[in-house]
Amino acid sequence: MMKKITAKHAITVLIVEDDQGLNKLIQNKLRKEGYTVECSFDGRTGLEKLGRNSSFLILLDYKLPDMTAIEFIEAQQKQKKDTPFIVMTGQGDEKIAVDLMKMGAEDYIVKTTDFLDSLIAAVRNADKVIAHRLQLVAARAALQVSEIRYKELFDVIKNGVAVYEASGEGENFIFKEFNKAGEKIENVERDAIIGKRVTEVFPGVKKFGIFSVFQRVFRSGEPEFYPETYYEDNRIAGWRENYVYKLPSGEIVSVYEDITERKRTKEQIQASLKEKVVIMKEIHHRVKNNLQTISSLLNLQCQQIKDIKIRELFKESQNRIKSMALIHEKLYQSDNLASIDIVGYIKSLVRGIYSSYKINPDKIRLRINIDPVSLSIEQAIPCGLIINELVSNAFKYAFPESFCGKQTIEISLKSQNAETFILKVSDNGVGLPENIDLNKTKSLVLHLVKIIAEDQLEGSVKLSRRAGTQFQIKFKRLVK
Repeated sequence: MMKKITAKHAITVLIVEDDQGLNKLIQNKLRKEGYTVECSFDGRTGLEKLGRNSSFLILLDYKLPDMTAIEFIEAQQKQKKDTPFIVMTGQGDEKIAVDLMKMGAEDYIVKTTDFLDSLIAAVRNADKVIAHRLQLVAARAALQVSEIRYKELFDVIKNGVAVYEASGEGENFIFKEFNKAGEKIENVERDAIIGKRVTEVFPGVKKFGIFSVFQRVFRSGEPEFYPETYYEDNRIAGWRENYVYKLPSGEIVSVYEDITERKRTKEQIQASLKEKVVIMKEIHHRVKNNLQTISSLLNLQCQQIKDIKIRELFKESQNRIKSMALIHEKLYQSDNLASIDIVGYIKSLVRGIYSSYKINPDKIRLRINIDPVSLSIEQAIPCGLIINELVSNAFKYAFPESFCGKQTIEISLKSQNAETFILKVSDNGVGLPENIDLNKTKSLVLHLVKIIAEDQLEGSVKLSRRAGTQFQIKFKRLVK
């Protein structure tokens, strides 16, 4: 009898994760599960280890210091490695999830509160899949050595196996052997097809494409893998994956698997992801509409107020709400629900502020210098609120009637590195009084900027009074 191969004993788990604490935590968890574990903290080292040993299940962090998971997988494929992998990420991006599944990912795990439990469950599931693949590999090797003459092995293998004898120079192929797994997959009896032509038993075989593979392998002697393809005739239908090779005797062997159920499950996952995208877009659309309704109500109320100072407070609240509504509008219009096109958002936001205060762009010129970075909604909204507060404040106080010279406001957002950003809002106006201290200020605007920067962005605020006023907010990308 062929001994069942278990991935837990045949496969080493390679953890490619730059967070050393998390890497260690996963190692300990997997070792308790009985797995052999190796680790790497960057993509390059991971690929080197993979080059020395292909018997891995890879747990791959999506964003590594030197590459992304997609770049890692592409490099792996260039090495002609077909190593199974599970991707771990701090950001639940549906598009990336679909792309990675298309590239062959066994699973896509988001680093939430139950991340470790989900990861272990995914490893167990992958373990079963790998065990199945290893059985197929072991069976192929055994079949090549024995030419499938050992009936016990032939009948216990879980994959369908058919042995053909070529007719003439490969004009057709005659069934010589057919195992029990094949009988179950194809719903036929061995004795009913032995001696018959493959085109007679499976009339859709030429359209399916495997017939031409039989002919090529027969003539060249080179084995060939025929990837997942849909077969259909008037009796059966389903997805098949074939591996075809030639025996020294000249017979052709096809080892294949019915992957219909696996294909259906994958399609259901992809359909579910698409449905989730539609739902999230609808949520953003409704949130935007609700915020616009609130803004309109404030506007109606504002029209009834005669006190200029109170009316100004209402306008400020309106602008804050509009800055948040604009985020949801951009997400609704975007194909990527996980991050914001920050350049387009800031330009639209500032145009709205100019319109709200009826500022002539020729009078107060605006300079925008933004790197094409992507920020999550959790960070884009605080950035928008800060810009709204500081630009509005500059319109009101930076350029009094007595100010002489060109009036300019500048907004910049730069990447200091892949994970750190610097937002600057500056003007060349009269500047803030020297006695204003950000830590003790009674100004609502400055107080809001400080709170948003430190509490929501988890960053720091720096104030400069040189040639006007400049606020610098430094923050890191938040990891979910």
